[in-house]
Amino acid sequence: MLSINRRVVRCISFVIFAGFILCDCFVLKAQDSLSPPKLKIYLDGLSEFDNYIKVQIDFVDYVRDRLQSDVHLLTTTIQTGSGGKNYSLNFIGRNSFAGRNDTLHFISNANSTQQEIREGITQLIKLGLMQYIARLPNYIPLSIVSPSGIALEPEKYLPVKDKWHHWVFSIYGYGSGNASETQTNFTFGGEGSIAHVTDKWKAKLTFGGSYSELNYEKDTISILSRQNSQKLNFLLVRSLTQHWSVGATVFGYSSSFSNYKAQIVPSVGAEYSIFPYSQATSRLLTFRYLLSPAYSLYYDTTVYFKKQEFLFSHSINFTGDFIQKWGSINTFVSASDYIPNAKYFSINANATLNLRIAKGLFLQATGDFTYRNGQFNIRNKASTLAEVLLQQKQLASNFLYSFSFGITYTFGSIYNSIVNPRFEHAIFQSTNSNYESPD
Repeated sequence: MLSINRRVVRCISFVIFAGFILCDCFVLKAQDSLSPPKLKIYLDGLSEFDNYIKVQIDFVDYVRDRLQSDVHLLTTTIQTGSGGKNYSLNFIGRNSFAGRNDTLHFISNANSTQQEIREGITQLIKLGLMQYIARLPNYIPLSIVSPSGIALEPEKYLPVKDKWHHWVFSIYGYGSGNASETQTNFTFGGEGSIAHVTDKWKAKLTFGGSYSELNYEKDTISILSRQNSQKLNFLLVRSLTQHWSVGATVFGYSSSFSNYKAQIVPSVGAEYSIFPYSQATSRLLTFRYLLSPAYSLYYDTTVYFKKQEFLFSHSINFTGDFIQKWGSINTFVSASDYIPNAKYFSINANATLNLRIAKGLFLQATGDFTYRNGQFNIRNKASTLAEVLLQQKQLASNFLYSFSFGITYTFGSIYNSIVNPRFEHAIFQSTNSNYESPD
């Protein structure tokens, strides 16, 4: 009798659950048939604010494939002179809105919080979408409300007087350490910058230093290793036209790892941009030439039997950044040699590719390659085994390369408007510590 009652309860529970599911499906289907069509948006370049935007702008549908969208919102950013960012919101119309494009800008400063930035960007997106929503058949009735009591006084929109006159200061300090029965390791340092950026001039001073110490003791083995480095870089650039600029730099450096007790490298040169600098948020293609005399003072005698020397070099640099609907490419190539010894040269190239190959299929790849013929700073004295294993001294090497790649494929529903953060970080991760190998 008890088993029969359990079967009845299970049957009733199943019927109720199935009823809820069927009712939910019918309600959703009815709502879909009555709801006016929504604008389909593809967000591109705002991953850190995606969830916030989807919650705040709920009168559109968000799709994960730009080919299925009515509006492709492509966002690019570029650093501003105040330490903030200029967000370029590019509205690209598709399908029935093809050719209806627009670009709006949101500019943050170094003091802007994440909340202020995402609120400002979201409000700007709402304004940019109005022209598309107004042209939908049976468009969603929306109202545009301005804060009451605020008069649109022209003087409020005049440029704000800057008491700092575009000067921006930044300072940063850090430290870390760990210890065990056999070793202690700690590092500390700091960085700072002073910048002044206008349309015509760009001046920036950056400086920093670090110190690290590693002490290892085990039985009869005792190793004490110290590293320190300091750097200073001054940049001064004058804008000439939308394509030309000239500049000068002074680089100062000291590093026990690289055997530089002191290195001073002033440089002068010119840069040409294929595209106007005003388009830098979406595409940038520049060529830069620099002349660089250099004085070097070494800790230890080098492989060329020098304790100090004066070298003269020149270099040409190529930079290409493209952010488009299909993805992005970032490249940098630099070639330099010494005058008059052209046989001593170096080449560096790196590239990053983010490519949308097809619907849901993405390719990401990065690579870096450096070739050097003539490392004048390498010590003549042989490094100890401990220095080699702990990478405490720079070793001679003509080339260095690294690469990585990955492929992502996503399929399923193209609509992803729902935001549900529940149990977002609840997946268990094992914590197997390998801090120190067993004896």
